[in-house]
Amino acid sequence: MEIGPQGSRFTVAKVRFELPAPGRHNVENALAAIATCRTLGVGLEEMVAPLAAFGGVARRFQSVGRVRGIEVIDDFAHNPAKIHAAIATAHARSRRVLAVYQPHGYGPTRFLRSELIEVFAGTLANDDRLWLLEIFYAGGTAARDFSSSDLAAEIAQRGRPAAFTTRDEVAARVAEVAREGDLVLVMGARDPSLTDLARGILAELEDRSRNLIPGR
Repeated sequence: MEIGPQGSRFTVAKVRFELPAPGRHNVENALAAIATCRTLGVGLEEMVAPLAAFGGVARRFQSVGRVRGIEVIDDFAHNPAKIHAAIATAHARSRRVLAVYQPHGYGPTRFLRSELIEVFAGTLANDDRLWLLEIFYAGGTAARDFSSSDLAAEIAQRGRPAAFTTRDEVAARVAEVAREGDLVLVMGARDPSLTDLARGILAELEDRSRNLIPGR
């Protein structure tokens, strides 16, 4: 198996496949799909071309654009396993990861709190950056008795550069430090405006590029 920054190659029963979607987790998904199709009687050779033409899924490591050698990715990652997969994939195609994460729901975030702290502390590299946005509240009776700022503080205590910020400030904060070779990874679920946030970060990078303000 060959896992590259833009896609992967692997072999099943001597049949060679190419998958234009990055990440080991996407290879695992493809293998599951291949196994299902084989069970239904589809030949391996018949699956090669469709898999090679796979266009991806919205908000699954979806590239929003690139400016000055900085790529912005929009991803649905929201639980520890998916966050780990997204960051690992980002590391494979960038020099540094600038991660933005919006937890969803006070109940789920409370339940996964220790695991979220662990995955960010264990997956981010020393030079990476992480900005946590406030927990997305979709209504209900869950107690809103803690904040993403608490998570950021605990991750920072583990030696990773994590900070709490707001939706209004995050684009500028990312653009201030972004440099060529970086990948901006926007993660979170349930909130459809996260794609607009990723586009806003790209727009901020473009504005700074037009004004000849280099990232530091």
